[in-house]
Amino acid sequence: MKPLLFIFLLSLAVLSLSCTTALLMDASALREELGLDKMPTAEDYPEVDGVVLLDRQQIEMDLDRNTDLFTYNKVHKIQKLFRNLEAHATIEIPLYEGESLTELRARTIKPNGTNISLKDQDFYTITGEVKGSTLYADTKLIRFTFPAVEKGCIIDYQYTKKTQRAFWYDVWKIQNYLPTLKSEYVLTVPVILMDKERGLGWTWRYKSYNYAALPPPVQTPMNLFERMANSNKVSFAWTLHDIPAFIEEPNMPPPSLNMSYVRFSLADWSNWDAISGWYYKKLFEPQLAVTDMIHNLALDLTAGAKTDAEKILRITNYVHAIRYISVDLGSSTLQPALPQVVIDRRYGDCKDKAALLISMLRDLNIAASPVLMLTASEGLLDPEFPTWSFNHMIVKSSSRDGQTYWIDPTVNYCQQGRLPWQDEGIDVLVIHDDGSSAIERTPTASCDQNVTDIDVKVYVGTETDTKFSVDITYSGEKNFRSRAFFSDYTDRELKEFCKELIIDNYLDAVIQHCSLTNFDTLSCDLKLAFDFSVPNALKKQGDLFLLNIDPFKLFTDLSWLARDTRIYPIDLEYPYTIKKRIKVFYPEEKYVVRNLPEKIQFKNDNIVYLNGFSSSEPHQLVEEESFAVEQPYIPAHRYAELRKLFEVVKSRSVEQLIFTHR
Repeated sequence: MKPLLFIFLLSLAVLSLSCTTALLMDASALREELGLDKMPTAEDYPEVDGVVLLDRQQIEMDLDRNTDLFTYNKVHKIQKLFRNLEAHATIEIPLYEGESLTELRARTIKPNGTNISLKDQDFYTITGEVKGSTLYADTKLIRFTFPAVEKGCIIDYQYTKKTQRAFWYDVWKIQNYLPTLKSEYVLTVPVILMDKERGLGWTWRYKSYNYAALPPPVQTPMNLFERMANSNKVSFAWTLHDIPAFIEEPNMPPPSLNMSYVRFSLADWSNWDAISGWYYKKLFEPQLAVTDMIHNLALDLTAGAKTDAEKILRITNYVHAIRYISVDLGSSTLQPALPQVVIDRRYGDCKDKAALLISMLRDLNIAASPVLMLTASEGLLDPEFPTWSFNHMIVKSSSRDGQTYWIDPTVNYCQQGRLPWQDEGIDVLVIHDDGSSAIERTPTASCDQNVTDIDVKVYVGTETDTKFSVDITYSGEKNFRSRAFFSDYTDRELKEFCKELIIDNYLDAVIQHCSLTNFDTLSCDLKLAFDFSVPNALKKQGDLFLLNIDPFKLFTDLSWLARDTRIYPIDLEYPYTIKKRIKVFYPEEKYVVRNLPEKIQFKNDNIVYLNGFSSSEPHQLVEEESFAVEQPYIPAHRYAELRKLFEVVKSRSVEQLIFTHR
C-alpha cells in the first residue's frame, strides 16, 4: 500500500470511531432543522397514526488496510405518534452477513418533555427469523420496544451499521407508512476512492422507483483536515420534504411495486455478467464438488431410468426429501454448503439444495444452472438495473432431447415441470457454466392448470335427514398447497378439517367417512372425499320446503372489498379456477321444485364467472358454478366492477332451493 494512503486510512479510522459518540437531537434543534414553530398534532394528521419528523440515512465509505471497501450506514429516525401506538412501538433492525452494529441509541420523549432512554439490556438480538427471505436466511434482528409510549409522544432512535459490501443491496426508502416531513440521504466518499490515478476509481449507480422527479444529488466537498489534501471527502445528498404516507391496501401487489425508493449499485456492476461472473466463479462453482459417494449415489438413484426426464425427476425427488431450513450460519449466507455436507447433515437452504441438485445432474451429463431470483411476493427484478436484489435460488435443467425443466428444490410437492406460484412469470438471472448470465422469464401456469374441482351429490330423503357426498380434486398450485397442508394430518384431524369446511352452513352435520387418495403420487392430482348427513336440512315454512344444497362458498372473507374506492391494483396471486357441480336427487313422488334461480354469466379480461341450473331427469337437479381468475393482476379502475361481481356471487351463495309437496 502507498505510504500516503496508509496515513490517510489511519486518520479515517480515528474519525470513524469518533462518530459513534454523537448525541440524539434535542427538541429545539429538531424544530429548527424542520423549520417548525411547533410540533405537528393529531389534528394536523387526522387520517394516520403519526408522522415521521425526520428520516435520515448517512453513508460514509472508507477503505480498510487491505484496500477493501466498507461503509458506515448511520440511520436516524424520529416519529411522533398519535394513535395505534403498539403498532409502531417495536423496532427491528436487520443485520445481514458482513454487517455489524457499532452504535444504537433509542429513547421515548413523553408529551411533557420527559426523556426515557433505553438501556443495553433493552436491546435483543434475534436469530433464525426470516421475514419471507430464503437467500439471506441467517439474518439477525436487533429488536427493541420503546417504553412509556402514549398519545403525542416522540420515539427517537439512531444506529450505525458497518458493512463490508458497499452498495450491494443498498436501498433508500423514500416513503414510509406514515407521512414524512423530511427525508434525507447522504453519501460521503473519500476523494481518493474516486481518483483513478491515486485510488480505486470508485463510482456508483442509482435508480429511483415510483418517484416521478428525483433531482440529482447535491454534491458538496468536505475538507476535514486542511493540512492533508488526501483526506478530502465529497458528499452527495438528497433532501426531500413532505412525503405522503404509503397507504397499503388489502390484496395489492408487493409494496415495492408502488412505494417510492431508490436502489443503488456498484458502477462495476453495469451489466448482469459482472454480477453473475463474480458470484459463480468466486462463491458458487467452487462448491460443486462431487465426491465418490455422490457420484455413486447419482448412478444408483437413476439406475434403470431410460430418459433424462426420468433421471431429473429421480434426482429432484431425492433433493426434495432433504429437509429444507431457512437458517444457515455465518459466511454461508451467499455461498452454498458443499454437496457432501448437505447430504451428511440432511438439511439445507435454497442455495445448498440447488448446488446439490446441480452437482448431481451435471455428474450425469445433464445440463443444470443456478437461477437467482426475487420471488413475486417480494417485488420484481429490474432487468435494466443490474444489482444484487435476490432472495431465492432455483435450478434450470435441460435434457438432451431439448426439454427444459424449472425446479424449485425447496418445494416438496410440485409436479415435474411446475413451479410454485411465487416463482412463476417473473424475470430471473440464469447463470451459465462460464459465469455469464441471461435474464429469462419463468413459465406461468394458466387458470386451467390450477383447479379446485368440487363434485357434490345431495340425497334428499325425509324431512329429517339429508345426505351429502363430496369429492374434491386439487390440481396445479392447489395440489401443491393441499399436499403441504395435509402432509402430517392424522385421520382425526382430516375428519375435523372436513367438518370445518361445512360447519358454517351445516352446524349439525355428522361426518361419516373421509379419505385422501393419490397423496403419495405427485404425478396425479390429490383427491379428498367425505360423506356427511345433516338432520333437518330441509326447512319447512308453511307449505314450502327450503334446502341449502351448497356446502362450499367460493369466498369466505370479503373484508378486503370494504372500501368504496381503491388506489392500487388488486393482486389475486396467480391464475386459478374453482369448479362446482352439485347434483341433487330428490323423490319425485314427494317433491316438486318450485322455481330455479336465473343463469348468471360474467366475463372480462381478468375473471370469468358462470352459474346455472339444469334438470335432465324429473327427480334430479344440477347446479354448475365456475369462477376463473385468468389474469390475477386487476387494474384499480376495475375495482367497482369487481365488487359488483363478488356481490352477485355472494347473493347466489345464500339462495336456497324451494320444494313443495307434490
